[in-house]
Amino acid sequence: MQRCTNELYWLDQQAQSRMQYDWSDCNLDYPSRRRQYENFINRSLEAKEERINKLHSEGDQLLAAKHPGRKSIEAHMEAVHADWKEYLNLLICEESHLKYMEDYHQFHKDVKDAQELLHKVDSDLNQKYSPDFKDQYQIELMLRELDDQEKALDKYEHEVRGLQKRGQQVVPLRYRRETPFKPIPVEALCDFESDQGLISRGYSYTLQRNNGESWDLTDSTGNELTAPAVCFMIPPTDPEALALADSLGSQYQSLRQKAAGSRRALQQRREVLKAENSGDVSDLQGRQLLAGLDKVASDLDRQEKAITGILRPPLEQGRAVQDSAERAKDLKNITNELLRIEPEKASSTAEGEAFMQALPGSGSAALLRMRVEDTQRRYERLVQLLDAAQEKVDIANRLEKSLQQGREVLASYENQLAQEDTVPKSGHALDSKRQELAAMASELQARQALLSEVEQNLQAAKQCSGSLASRFQEHCPDLERQEAEVHKLRQRFDNLCQQVELRVQSLQSTRAAHDAFYSGRDHLLQFLSHIPSYEPQETDGLGQMETKLNNQKNLLDEIARREEEVQKVYAHSQQYQQAVKDYELEAEKLRSLLDLENGRSSHMSKRARLQSPATKVREEETALAAKFTEVNAINRQRLQNLEFALNLLRQHILTYSTVTVTVLPQFSMATSITACEEP
Repeated sequence: MQRCTNELYWLDQQAQSRMQYDWSDCNLDYPSRRRQYENFINRSLEAKEERINKLHSEGDQLLAAKHPGRKSIEAHMEAVHADWKEYLNLLICEESHLKYMEDYHQFHKDVKDAQELLHKVDSDLNQKYSPDFKDQYQIELMLRELDDQEKALDKYEHEVRGLQKRGQQVVPLRYRRETPFKPIPVEALCDFESDQGLISRGYSYTLQRNNGESWDLTDSTGNELTAPAVCFMIPPTDPEALALADSLGSQYQSLRQKAAGSRRALQQRREVLKAENSGDVSDLQGRQLLAGLDKVASDLDRQEKAITGILRPPLEQGRAVQDSAERAKDLKNITNELLRIEPEKASSTAEGEAFMQALPGSGSAALLRMRVEDTQRRYERLVQLLDAAQEKVDIANRLEKSLQQGREVLASYENQLAQEDTVPKSGHALDSKRQELAAMASELQARQALLSEVEQNLQAAKQCSGSLASRFQEHCPDLERQEAEVHKLRQRFDNLCQQVELRVQSLQSTRAAHDAFYSGRDHLLQFLSHIPSYEPQETDGLGQMETKLNNQKNLLDEIARREEEVQKVYAHSQQYQQAVKDYELEAEKLRSLLDLENGRSSHMSKRARLQSPATKVREEETALAAKFTEVNAINRQRLQNLEFALNLLRQHILTYSTVTVTVLPQFSMATSITACEEP
């Protein structure tokens, strides 16, 4: 009882902690809360659930032993079960709120970063690309750089559009700390039993007043409800997020127009300088060769930036396989670009070397030599970087594919198990389900190779990422996440195997207890339904009466001996109910874990749950016990009637020894035994 009280206190503290926590936009300490949440889920949830289950098991044992404190034990067990279920629901809410907060603040951070980047590009356009006091050579360089800048802006349009799309999905967290000007719809994140009625997960309600920890709501029929705010989310959209996204789009379009204006100004200046071109032939030729090498260098820089632009951003969550495949395709395009640049590079370096041999004393010869060597080094390094990047992206794609395949395979098994609420009712169905689960266990063992493939791909990704980091200082942003996902996949696999094994064991125990219960029950019902009646009759003589009395005593002795069978049937009933309860707890545990992992998933659906077969067995056990008690009481009364009738008969014989007893008082008892229904 004390341990139940301790658990109830802990569960109450945990519930209050989540109900009082600030889930609004003002709370910036959500990363710490996320770490606490994941630490508990990964390290403590299973141990806590084992303690709760152990309490239930010990309580059931006390009830089976007919402990005198039965009512108090049952009350504590029900309270712990209800609070534990509420706590699991609050964990689902916490997971959802943490995701909403992370999405909200990440969106605002990404918009701010985008605005700062566009502001920097705007400053460069104002300061760096002015055509004043520039010669033709400088103008050519500036035009090439501006060309790269505009291409980068073209690619960045995807980011801007992505932020605008994300802005439509941001949850308005501001309304969690203040009441909106008018009632707004909210959605329940979990089931909750309020004083005014049941809050159903997935259903919509209308927020009338924000009281901080609790909200005043109305349902679809207009009924007023009050419930903890943590149980609800406010659906998108957020007006502030939409305004930020629109402002970013306007800033981007303005920048594109300014870049086009800068290009026109530079082109006009270049035409003017061409008309004024003058100088000796060798210097002009040297500048032209330098311009050609600079163009090659600029092209190589652009390809290097493209490669690092592929390597550095993390893979997009939710579509990592497609993203890695798209990056592999982009790298192939870069390979083609490099093949296109190579002849131009070879020609420019060859012309530069020929110029230096023909005119070693030219003023541009020293600079030309340095540019030729630098171009060769850049090209060779870029080829090596491209090869390493292709290997890394290909391995990442294989790893993400194997991870996705593993998740899909496990999800198919998890979904099958999550659809089950309780055990089948009949013995044949129990055997079929156990065989089905045994086959599933065999299939899971055959899937070990899939996990091995995932782990091998992870090791290859680690080696490739280490090579990139040591040779080119390019660090993989996905490796830590991929390691965590591989670990999580292995943990899911182990949990699934354990879940199937536990269910098979529960079904075996259930079948054994099921057969033992119904066998014992049927045997007792057969006995109780054929109890002979030894009621005294008016025409019974002394010998007949004594025979009936002896038969009735023997019958009561037989009934007394059957008491042990009744206790065995009761024990088998308790074993059956406990086995069914264990199975149902495992099923509920799996559904809760899946909901925690998936956020707002459909495992806790609105479909009606099947009634537990344990309820029927408990009713049949109660009916059998009632019938046995009734039969026992009736036959004890019959014994008393026979003894009383026999005593009267003997008195008559003593008083009238020569007179034949012709009339006896009628001692009969109308009894009606209603047979229990067959299962």
